[in-house]
Amino acid sequence: WGFRQVLSECGLLEFDNVAASPAGGNDGDNNPPEAAEVEVGCRLEPKVSSSTLRSSLDALLDEMSKNGIDPGNARVLKDMEDIVLGVASGGGSGDDNEEGNSVGNSLLRRMLLPLHRVRTTRNKNDKLYQQQRCDFTQFSQFSQSPNDNGNGNSNNDNITTRSITVVESSSLIKVLLRVDALQTTLLTALLSKLPELASSSDDENDTDNEQDMPRLIFANLRWLDHIIDYPSLTHAYVECLTILASGDGECETTRGVLLDAIGTLPDVLNDCGNCFGGGASFGVAGGGENNGDNDTDNDENEDEEGESNPILSTLQSLRITDPTLLIPCLDAIGSLPLTSEEIDHAVRDALEALANVETWGLPALVGFLMNHCPTGSTGSGSKEMGREVIDELRKLPLGSNGNDDTSGEDVEHLNDGRNRETTSASSSAAASASLMIESLSRGLAHRPDLTSTLLKSIKDTSSSEGHPPADIWLLAACATAPHNRAKVKGLFKNKANAGMFTSRLLRESLSGNGVALGSLFGTSLCDLADGLLRSGGGGSSFGGSSDAAVVSASSGGGTGGATNLGITLYTILFEEFSEPMQRQEIVGSLVTHVGSGVGVNGGEVDAALRVFCNIVDKMSASTTSTAKGVNGTVGKEESGAMALRPFTPFLTSMLDHLHHMSSSQVRRLFLLLFAVGYGNNSGGDDGDDINMGAASAAGAGGGACDDVHIVIRKHLSLGPFAMKRIGIIGTVAYAVSRSSQLQPHETTIIDDAETETTCLPNSSAAVASSPIVQEIKDMIDFAYVHCKPAGGSIGTSNNNNDSSMGASFSNGSAMAFMLDELCHAVRGGRLAFSVREWIDELVQSDFENFFVGDFEETDLSQQQQKEQKQGTKGAGKGGKRDTDNDAPIMEDQTMIPTSPTDLALLNGTSALIHAPPSTLRFNIAGAESVVYVKITSLLSSSNRTEREVLPVQLSPMFRLMSTLSDVRFGGKGLSEIDAMLECPLLLPTVESSGMEFEELSSGKQWVVTSSYFFGTCWVRQLINSFIYAAYDEGGALVAGSAVGATAGQVAGTFTSSSQGFNCEEVQKKIVARLKALVELEEELRFTSSKCFVFAPPGLDILPAPKELYDNDNYPNDNMENLSNTNTDSKSMSKEDKKALATAKKLATKRVKDRVKSKQRQKKAKHKHEEQLVNRTLSALRQLDPHVCVALGFADLSVMGNNGDDMLSSGCSQGLSQHFQQVTTCGGPVTTLLLKLLQKALSDSLSEKKGVAFKARMEGITVEEDVDNDNPYDNNMAKEQSASTVNVTNFADIALASCESKKSFSLLDTFLKGGVFASLYEHLAAVAELRCGPNRKNDDAEMETQLVETARCLFSCVRSLMSSKLLTRSATGRFFLASVLKQIAEGDREDYNGSNDNKKRHHRPSVATMNKLMGFVMDNVNEIVTGAYTGDLEFAMDGVNCMQAIFECLKRISDADEVKDGEEDGSTSFPTKLSEVADKLLRQNWPDDTKMNKGNVGKLLSLSVEHSPNRMKTLSHLVTDVLQEVPFLEKGKGVTIFPTCSHPTFGNYYSTVLEYLWKELVNLFDSPTGKTKDPYVAARALDHMKEMIGLLQSLFDLTKENDALAKRIILLQQLKFGSRFIETFVLKAIPFFQVHFQQFEETILDIIRLVQKWSRQLYHIISHGKREKDASLAKEAPRAKKALEMFIHKVKAMLKKNGCMTAMWTKTLKAKDIDGTTLKGENTSKEDEEEGDSADEDNVEGDNSDEEDDASSSADTSEDEYDTDDE
Repeated sequence: WGFRQVLSECGLLEFDNVAASPAGGNDGDNNPPEAAEVEVGCRLEPKVSSSTLRSSLDALLDEMSKNGIDPGNARVLKDMEDIVLGVASGGGSGDDNEEGNSVGNSLLRRMLLPLHRVRTTRNKNDKLYQQQRCDFTQFSQFSQSPNDNGNGNSNNDNITTRSITVVESSSLIKVLLRVDALQTTLLTALLSKLPELASSSDDENDTDNEQDMPRLIFANLRWLDHIIDYPSLTHAYVECLTILASGDGECETTRGVLLDAIGTLPDVLNDCGNCFGGGASFGVAGGGENNGDNDTDNDENEDEEGESNPILSTLQSLRITDPTLLIPCLDAIGSLPLTSEEIDHAVRDALEALANVETWGLPALVGFLMNHCPTGSTGSGSKEMGREVIDELRKLPLGSNGNDDTSGEDVEHLNDGRNRETTSASSSAAASASLMIESLSRGLAHRPDLTSTLLKSIKDTSSSEGHPPADIWLLAACATAPHNRAKVKGLFKNKANAGMFTSRLLRESLSGNGVALGSLFGTSLCDLADGLLRSGGGGSSFGGSSDAAVVSASSGGGTGGATNLGITLYTILFEEFSEPMQRQEIVGSLVTHVGSGVGVNGGEVDAALRVFCNIVDKMSASTTSTAKGVNGTVGKEESGAMALRPFTPFLTSMLDHLHHMSSSQVRRLFLLLFAVGYGNNSGGDDGDDINMGAASAAGAGGGACDDVHIVIRKHLSLGPFAMKRIGIIGTVAYAVSRSSQLQPHETTIIDDAETETTCLPNSSAAVASSPIVQEIKDMIDFAYVHCKPAGGSIGTSNNNNDSSMGASFSNGSAMAFMLDELCHAVRGGRLAFSVREWIDELVQSDFENFFVGDFEETDLSQQQQKEQKQGTKGAGKGGKRDTDNDAPIMEDQTMIPTSPTDLALLNGTSALIHAPPSTLRFNIAGAESVVYVKITSLLSSSNRTEREVLPVQLSPMFRLMSTLSDVRFGGKGLSEIDAMLECPLLLPTVESSGMEFEELSSGKQWVVTSSYFFGTCWVRQLINSFIYAAYDEGGALVAGSAVGATAGQVAGTFTSSSQGFNCEEVQKKIVARLKALVELEEELRFTSSKCFVFAPPGLDILPAPKELYDNDNYPNDNMENLSNTNTDSKSMSKEDKKALATAKKLATKRVKDRVKSKQRQKKAKHKHEEQLVNRTLSALRQLDPHVCVALGFADLSVMGNNGDDMLSSGCSQGLSQHFQQVTTCGGPVTTLLLKLLQKALSDSLSEKKGVAFKARMEGITVEEDVDNDNPYDNNMAKEQSASTVNVTNFADIALASCESKKSFSLLDTFLKGGVFASLYEHLAAVAELRCGPNRKNDDAEMETQLVETARCLFSCVRSLMSSKLLTRSATGRFFLASVLKQIAEGDREDYNGSNDNKKRHHRPSVATMNKLMGFVMDNVNEIVTGAYTGDLEFAMDGVNCMQAIFECLKRISDADEVKDGEEDGSTSFPTKLSEVADKLLRQNWPDDTKMNKGNVGKLLSLSVEHSPNRMKTLSHLVTDVLQEVPFLEKGKGVTIFPTCSHPTFGNYYSTVLEYLWKELVNLFDSPTGKTKDPYVAARALDHMKEMIGLLQSLFDLTKENDALAKRIILLQQLKFGSRFIETFVLKAIPFFQVHFQQFEETILDIIRLVQKWSRQLYHIISHGKREKDASLAKEAPRAKKALEMFIHKVKAMLKKNGCMTAMWTKTLKAKDIDGTTLKGENTSKEDEEEGDSADEDNVEGDNSDEEDDASSSADTSEDEYDTDDE
């Protein structure tokens, strides 16, 4: 029998003639026709199923093989193989062969189709057949019987005959594959048939039935129950894959079969995992029902292929040969049951492919890596693999490379007709990126090991390495999982605040990838933006860009890195996701931020409003440029304002929070609402915009502007200033917003390049006559009128009541605020020029009428005018002077005011009852002055408006005038108002602020104090305004000051000449005004402390303390009672004597009480006066930080006008030669400027939080200067102006690229102005005058002045050195090097005049920085220690400055690796610091010097910490210093250390204890503590014995001297003693275990010493319990734990080394801290409480010494600590 006969015998019908019978034919009654609609395979007998067929075949073949009929079933196998391969069906050649192949394929196809059998049933009920048709387990086909009449009824008794075709679930091939004897041969044959079918399927003669045969084969191979011979199947499958892959690559059918073969591979070998039991590779070991032969084959194959997986190698080879097979190959590999080694190999191969794969393959490759990367729990190799996967993922070209950015050339290609291809490619890339994001999100959500590796890798990335854009994508994908979100948020915040996640990085990562990031919008990105925006903590970024990394001081915040990142992220989300629902979610979230942050977190509100402003500004600008470039037209519908307009109801809801917003927040809100309401109103021509009225514009804005106007007018009509403030801001915001529509139509006049460039916008007639201009004027005029106080015109109302003189200046605050607000708008550069002209005329007219007085014209000869000019020109030259205060008094008879009131004040004939003696002061121009400023005349007026309203407007109005004239803001130059800089002031006389002040009436005191207050504000404003006119052609200029300038006028042209001044003259005038400012502030300081009725503007009168008004509570007969005490007591009775004694006691008590009462009054009065002075000075107008540039003026140089020539010749090397001629240094003006410089540096460079908030809590008013955060800034003009600047040096490049632009631009200004070079001059001069050969020892006044100057210099240097902003980035280090170059060498030219740009581009080395810092430290050291000083605070300022220099150098050294052969030199700095501290500790200080932890404690810490030999220093302090304290007399100090006395003993004691513990930590952190070398270990043990001996001495010191055992000392013993024990147990005992055999005796001796001194800790714990000391009780648990752990660890070590006999146990006696044994009932109870720890474990030794001290006992307690041997 052959294969056919076996099948027929087992129940298969028609197999022999099936090839000749077409499907559905009729072979007679036994072979009914098949239904046409269902295709079936071979037919079974009616009663045979697939399972019975398989059983029959298995049994028959086995019987044939055993009986020798067909040994090994060879004949059947050969016949079956021929049938499958088509050999038996064909014969001949040519057409006959093709026909035979076709018949053979048809037969094979029939074998692949499901088996079927036919049943015949007769039944009258046709419903039964319908039910069988719906059978789910098998498919039945109905065929009519030959007797059927076609209607279902036969001619005989109406009986219906039906033929049912039952289709089996298995095919014949499937049945044969389950037969063990046939499986291997059949599998090999089928796989061998596949390449033939693939190659022949493309023939034209192929039928559809033959084309699906490969898929039928794969369907039958899938999910076999078991496989007999895996190696054979593997070999066949590999061969099949190889042949298919080597075929025609362009053949679609062959490729389809290959893809099917790869995809089916895991299903064919799905059960092969059972063969891996012994760790064999896939496809090697056998399994299932193998016979002996198969086992032998398996062993051979295992030897050959045990090291590699053939399937895996084949798939990898296919992937490399054809990259398009990447995805199916990865799917197949991922579904295979591989071993760990094979998985590692596959993952590494995927990592190699990751770098070169195309975009479409990234999702599958990333998904494979995320799913199949070995977990970290499988070993260190798996962790390393995880790190490699994360590192490769971070290198993916995400973000910037994924952006669909189009350059100019790309735009041309798009216009050429290639838009469709680009769009298609972009969509494909976005789809691939989106799929990859999903793979990353799923993987990171379920792989905590990869998540932790990713977070750690990003966290450990340093600033020098930088973050790729892919980091943002990975973190966003990681944050999709709720359990990862908090970690990602925290990492974002930390990185942002550290300056490593920047707005630029965020834009590179996310911009242009909205489609790809769509799945992350709602799952992570919005939540990240929300968390970052809330992290402001009250902070708010300032500047025109959200990239600024500094916060506004007015918001009280710290670093705004995280907040700025949230701002940028929200802005990007709004730009990238344009769906209305997505944008509504963003807008709603931002509005929620505003509502929740108002009054709670100001930074959150600022940030949310800034997002809206960025959307309006940046999105509109970007849309204009991109839309116009690509499409040729501007898409107005895409602008930021139009994009926000659908969400107007959300925006207007923020008006409900106006009353709780700061001024800056209100500005932004109004600007936002007006921008949305008026911006891009229609699609008409731009020329129509200037003719559009408010009604039309408001209508286009959907009515939102109407609501805003109602709110503005309502608040302007209200009386309180808090309400008017909102209306004023709304008015100015309206003017700015509407002016933006006029600016494009205004022309700019720019002179030729040869002349001075000015900024003179010339409004055309159309603009001037525009309804918008008139509406702006009307709005401003409406607000201007409502800001004036109601009632009381100037000169009409008289009110001379003394009570009204103390009223506050709140009535004038509204007008002053409006003037300042208009000034901000002008500085922003967004007001229309015609509106500026109108405001200038309005303000100038009011200023001249209210505040300026004229002199009468006199006829003088030219000679007289020359003499007067020579006598009065300059600061105090000629003229009459006040000899007491050396102040000029101008009383020239030719200077006669035209005002009779002012003339009467000068002559002393004024009728005003509160007018003090007055004079014209601080006249710089002398007789040339034509005007003067009225101050005292206004304040002494009987008119309340003049007295309380106008003075408040003086400085704000002049600020607005100067801004309108300033070239920086589009004016014609400050020379137009130069008369104000040099004119005199009408002020009270000098005598009025002297001793005569207290004799004046309260009204006159108020006038004098108010005059000095507003006079000081006026001078400060003068300096602030004219300091920008003091720059020469090569000097400093404020970066970014071209706010209102045109694009043609760039930074660098705003100098003295451009403002219409001579540089030297204006500098001299500013110096003169600075001197006047110092004098005025001193007078104000005195008068404000004595005038209790004065209150600065905006504040109420400060009530005096009740102690000042307490009357004497005792009767007036106290003296009589005291006199009675002197009567003779001998003649008195006993009762009288007793009464007399009582009277004496009472009288004495009353005298003492009266003295105490006076002391309390004096103290309360002094405190009240200080409060008055502080709040008065804090309410003054703040000086501009740029005023510090005056330090570089020649008139303030310590070497005069020759300073530059002297410095250029020798720098710091010739210090003594240059400064020997200097006779003075410092002074009030210099001190003022240095303090201002320190404040400016601290505010701009430090990262402290809550500065403004703390100031408000202390009652100090913080001026909200919107120049720091001016929403009115014309950012677009700035960017255009900056783009035209020719950047030629590194400083400009750094300022253009850095994020902290404001901080660095301020440093740039100071560097160009030589401010830091001036610091060098003053440091060198102070060092020479204090420590040089020309020192004047008897000049106390000079010493005080030098010390004050030096302290200010130290503060400035410390502020610079303490700033991490200057050491964090390359830009910061560049500026730090430039600053140090000036401070260390006084080199002004290196920064300003150097043309060697290559040299300046190089980053300064660590050695260079070290050299410069060394010069500065040497100067500071010489000033502090070069001469004796009794001022410890001054010395501490110098020490703190030196410490800041050292810490700054450490940060630089840590950030930059030192090159080979280059020394950083930092080792010399700690030695200098230690020497200075030691010298100051050994110095004798005055008796009234306060010594505490802040000075003596810090000096001792620095001395010990930076000592070259710390143990030697500690030993010296313990044995030679602290041991002398018990023998000191009261008020005396140790001879060699005078600073060590009884009051400072605690500082010394705690410092030595602390550093003994730190020394032990350092010992075991060093290589010595980890050594196994016996010689090194011996030194370490000796070192430990020395430390323990010092500890014993310290504890014995307090034990033997009760006076030293104070509570704070005991606390330090318990604190650092327990830490010493902890370190000893955790680090020393393991070290002992290693070296126990060599140093047993030494180690036991050390343990004995530790156990001995540690007993004192138990006594301290017991003492604290008895005394109920809370601080000791707090430290007790930690100490007990350490002591018990010590006993357990020692026991374990001794047990391991067989030395348990060295330890014994006894009861510990209860002792006091002095070592005495406690007795009595009180102690017995405590002993019982200590019972659990009262068993002593004693290391071997004697117990014969008294008090049990030598027994070396210690408490033990069986606690939770386990011994090492368990």
